[in-house]
Amino acid sequence: MLPLAGYALLSFTVLDFVYLLFPPRLTDPVWQFEVMTNLVERVWAPLLGFVFIFYNRQERIERSQMRQLRFLSWLALLFALFYFGLLPLGIGNTWRIYQLNEGQYNSQIAQQAQQFQTLRDRLEDADTIDDLNVIAAFLNRPLAFDESIPQLKQQLAEQIDGTEQNAIVQLQTQWENQKTNLFKNFIKLNLGAVLSGAWLIIIWRWTRWTRKNKQ
Repeated sequence: MLPLAGYALLSFTVLDFVYLLFPPRLTDPVWQFEVMTNLVERVWAPLLGFVFIFYNRQERIERSQMRQLRFLSWLALLFALFYFGLLPLGIGNTWRIYQLNEGQYNSQIAQQAQQFQTLRDRLEDADTIDDLNVIAAFLNRPLAFDESIPQLKQQLAEQIDGTEQNAIVQLQTQWENQKTNLFKNFIKLNLGAVLSGAWLIIIWRWTRWTRKNKQ
């Protein structure tokens, strides 16, 4: 039953690989990073598959079975090389994603600055309560109608400054969280790829008896 389960796990592994890799979006670093992460997280399937197939084989092995086992031994090495090959891709895609996120952050900061500068210009030109109401509605702040227009303009100017500062702090916090999560995923991906490749290499070495036997 163990070899049967092993072949089933390897079959599901191939299906997973096809599902994850097609259709390819080779110019999208986020897609590549997500695919590599999924491949590392699912490495348990081929590992268990190889172990189940090769575990405790004491019965006499037919020539055709030996050829199958020899092929699977080399397949384990191919899988190992594939996972080791994820390392440079993981490093490159992490850097590209960092640059994309940094570009989006800088763009959002610039948009916020432009938006609030436009609001200040409108406040500068405002000379009626209706004009001030439009600005107050944008800030989601009620106006105190018992005060004069200059006093209301002063209040709105202070609220614009405070709202802008809060928006900048929120964007900075989001950017810091993105960098932290990207770094954690980078460590997880690359360490996982190394460990996956190493364990598959061990399986390949432990099954060298299939390659020595020339049945």
